[in-house]
Order: sequence, then structure tokens, then C-alpha cells
Amino acid sequence: MSRIAHVVINLMTVVFSSFLICLGWIGLYHPSLLFEHPIFNMFIPVPFLVIQLTVAPISGVFLIVLGILGILSALYGIGYGVIYCSRQYGVWLDLGVLAFVATMALVFLAGNAFTFLLGWETMSFMSYLLVVYESERPGVAMAGVIYLAMTQLGTVFLVLAFYLLHQYTGSYDFAVFAHDAAALSPVLQTVVFVFTLIGFSLKAGMMPLHIWLPRAHPAAPSHVSALMSGIMLKTALYGLLLVNFYWLHPEAWRGALLIVLGASSAVLGAFHATQELDVKRILAYSSIENMGLLFMGAGISLLALALHQVTLAGIAFCATLYQAINHAAFKSLLFHGAGSIIHGTHERSLNRLGGLVRRMPYTTFAMAIGLLSVSAIPPFNGFMSEWLLFSVTARIIHANLHNMLGLLPVFAMFSLLFSGAFVALMSARIFGIGFQGEGRSSGAKQAHEAPITMRIALLLGALVPLLLGLFPVLITQALRLALPPTESYAVRQIWYSQNAISMSILPFLLLAILGGGGFVVWLAVRIWAGKERRQIAPTWTCGGSRLANMSYSATGFSQPVRRTFSVFKIPVAGGYMYHPTWDVVLNTARRFRRIQNGSVRSYLLYLFITVIVLLIVVR
Repeated sequence: MSRIAHVVINLMTVVFSSFLICLGWIGLYHPSLLFEHPIFNMFIPVPFLVIQLTVAPISGVFLIVLGILGILSALYGIGYGVIYCSRQYGVWLDLGVLAFVATMALVFLAGNAFTFLLGWETMSFMSYLLVVYESERPGVAMAGVIYLAMTQLGTVFLVLAFYLLHQYTGSYDFAVFAHDAAALSPVLQTVVFVFTLIGFSLKAGMMPLHIWLPRAHPAAPSHVSALMSGIMLKTALYGLLLVNFYWLHPEAWRGALLIVLGASSAVLGAFHATQELDVKRILAYSSIENMGLLFMGAGISLLALALHQVTLAGIAFCATLYQAINHAAFKSLLFHGAGSIIHGTHERSLNRLGGLVRRMPYTTFAMAIGLLSVSAIPPFNGFMSEWLLFSVTARIIHANLHNMLGLLPVFAMFSLLFSGAFVALMSARIFGIGFQGEGRSSGAKQAHEAPITMRIALLLGALVPLLLGLFPVLITQALRLALPPTESYAVRQIWYSQNAISMSILPFLLLAILGGGGFVVWLAVRIWAGKERRQIAPTWTCGGSRLANMSYSATGFSQPVRRTFSVFKIPVAGGYMYHPTWDVVLNTARRFRRIQNGSVRSYLLYLFITVIVLLIVVR
């Protein structure tokens, strides 16, 4: 593939992503009634096969995020994808990224079940092809197979849920679902909720349905991983919010279930992120942690709504969307940074990195911003959304001290603190081991900075978390427009009096405290200790030569946490869920293999029995 075609296709992705930003902006600030006025209809000569595209405020938020990440990934891909130009199918990577962005947009624009499932399946298939693009590498093909199997299992549950809604509403249109689904029987609503929860949890990588995510994200090219973690996982959150806040009647137990599921996934995902060595695998587990926080935030909002605390439910809803935007910003930045590390060192393991501060300054700066953001360090964006989620959770706890079910947010608050501590350790481990010290391999010692377009994408990506953190009021003002109708009025009335002033001042106040406090401490130490006197002495190595791998390793860094919280390493998913299921499937297949005896008479008998059974069923 020529480099001209490579650049042209990526620029096409930039243009298309810019169009999505404009479309999302229109949907957010100039909305029509929810899913009632389609912007595009294409009828196929089958009753339910109608492609219907609509723009609503909630989809507008996700479209804007998708467009921004699409631009950054396309710019990054211009430099990153040069190494693939010489491959026989090099052009398919760039076309695949463009198609991947388009299919995700189709999910967010879907106005009926058929369009949603069409976008969902094509998105899954395109991401599978991108995951296995480098199938010659060990483990990539198996990662793709596991990912495809899990996503297809999730689709089965979504199809069943949409079919049940159609049977009792008489339509596949989302507008009809929003109007009629809340009036369905409690049993049917429960079944629909459970089916959609399983389907969306599989796509989001929620534990224990997460086994595909730590395999697929490291296997894909880095700018694809950024899109998968930054926005593809959010399609599951979008579907979850759509079903529970716009269609079904809110129930407290559903919010409680989402809180428990999300909080557990957040803590376990953050813990596993502190134990891995592969940089991209660490970030994949961090995505599990962040998706857990998003599901937990949705559960807190749903619980408050079911308890008729509409204002708190609306604030929690905004905090969840804010956290989703922030995660998209800093996680795509971190995956781009990880791709630059791999591009410049040809190493993935933290134990083989080190000394990158001097050799890769742009990547170091971008990764530092991303790690500070994911660790919720003020004034970066991760802190603002988690602070808003933490504060509204505290308000819900205070308002429901008399209600046993209302005390579940206490569990959410502790998981938020606990997972935050693990994430801070993960960030310190990546930066301290990977960037400081000396290189532990020839690749790290000979590291080189990324190409110019990759550096531009990194610097632009580093700017986004800072802006999202410094100007939270502008973000929350926009997110209020995406609130469900039952929550929007009350939140708009009290937002400025209780939140806007504090949120607008807080990031700058914290920035002044941190900056001024740091300067005061430095000045006090300088006055007390005087001018620094440095004496360099050789390191004592028992008479041997000093080697870079004698320094503290990533394995040793996380060893105390591994020992202290060894209970989190119990292989619940693998040991008690997937392995027994796999054994049952294999044993069943071996038993059924006996019917393949090679006899034509037997096969005719099987066919005859099948026809009889079908006739009975039809009758």
C-alpha cells in the first residue's frame, strides 16, 4: 500500500469524525423529542427491516466523544500505521478503523432494534478483524476467537430482549419502547433487564464476564485499542442507560444490583491492573475498573430515582456521563502513549523498560498527564467526575439512613476509595518503573521518540483531560441537556445554587493549593537545609558490575499488594465458571460424535426424525 493512500484514508476518518461531532452537537443542543423524528429511514422489503437513524441528546454526547477520539486516533494512525504499509493487506487497517468508527456511530444513531443490532454486530465484527490484524503474533488469533465468542453470546441476549419488547409492544421502534415499555408487567420488565444487563456487561467487560478484554485490547494495534477502550466499551453504557432510564420503570433492586456488580468489578479490575507487566494489559484491566465505576454510577442514579429522589438521581446521572467522557479522554491518551512506547522500544513488559524520560520526552509528558488523570489527581478530569460521583453518593447516603436498601451507596463509596488507591499504585508503578531509572533492555536503552503525527495526537490528547478538569461547569451544563425527562427539570432548577459555583472554583483552588503549597515546601527546605550539596558515589554491588536489572522491578513493586490482597486472586471466573463450562461442552461434543457412524441409513433416519419434529412444532 502506498503511503499516499494510507494518509488519505486516515484524513477521511478525520473528516468523518468531524461530521459526527457536528451531528452530536446538533442532537445535544437542538434536540427533537426522543426518538420520534428520524433523520433517515430506509425501508427494506421485510416488515421489521427498517434502518432508522435519529439524534437524541443522550446519543449526541456519545457522538461527540466518538468524533474527538476518531480524530485523535486517525492522526495517531498516520505515523503509527507506516510500519504496516509494506504488508500485503496494509490498506485494510486504515479502512477498518474508518469502518469501525462508522459502525459505532450507527449504534448511537439507531432509532429501532434492527438498526441497533445491525450497528452492534458490524461493530463487533470490525473490531474482531482489527484485533486479529497481527495474527502472526502468538496469542492474537486466540484472543480474537474468545472476543468474538463472548460478543456473540451477548448479542443473543440482546436479541431475546428486543424480541420480548416487540411481542408486547408490537413494534421494534425505540420511540414505542420509550412510550410503552414502562407499562409492561414487572416480570417481563425483569426478564428484559436481566437479558440486557448480561448482553451489555459482556461488551463492557464487567467481571466475571471480562475474560476477552485483557486479551483483545493488547492484541489490537494501539490506536484501535484506544478506540475500543475509549468509546466502544461505552456503547454498552449507552445501551444500559437507554433501557433503564428511558424505557423501563425504575426499580430499587436493579440499581442495587448495578451498584454491587459495578463496585466489585471496579475493585477487582484495579487490583489486577497493579499485578500485570504488559503495559497494554495493565490499561485493559484499568478499563474494567472504569467500566465498573460507570455501571456503579448508573446504579446509584437508578436507585435514587426509584426512591423518588429525582434531583440526586439527575446529579448522579450527570456524574456518570462525565466519568464516561473523562475515561474516554485519558484512556485513549494512555493507549496512544503505550503504543508510542512499543513503537520506540519494541518492548511491552515494565520489567524491560526504564529511562524513557530522557529518550522519549513527548511520550513521557503525555503518559504523565494520562496517569495523573486516571489517578484522579486534581485539577485533571478524573478528579472532577469522581468527586462529583463521591459527593452525590454521600448525599444519597445521608438522605436514606432510615432505608436499608438506601445504605448500599456506602458500599459504592468504599469501592470508589479502594479502587482509587489501587489505580494510584498502578500509575506510580508504570511511571516509576517504566520511565525513570535506567533502561533494562537494549530496546529501552535505544528508545526513540514517536513520529510527528503521533506526537501531535499525544499532545492534543493530553490537552483534553486538562480542559475537562479545569472547566467542569461547561461540561455539566451540556450534560444536563441529556438527562431523562423525569430528572431534567429538578436538576436544572438547583444545579447552579448547589454545584456550579463550587465546581467552577474547585479545580483552580486545588491547583493554587498544590502549586503554592509545593513552592512553600521547597522554599522552606531550601532555607532550612541551604544550598543542595550533591555527592555521587558508586553503588555497592558486592564487588560485581552494576546492572540495570538490579533496580526495583515492577514485580517487586506490587508484591506487597499481591500478598496483602491475595484473596482477590481467586480464579472465580476461570476456575468456577469458564473451565467447567468448557469441559461440559467438550464432553457433550464427544458423546454426540458417536452418531457420526458413516452410515447413510442413519443419516436418513436423523433427517426423517427432524422432519417429523418440525411438522409437530408447526402444527
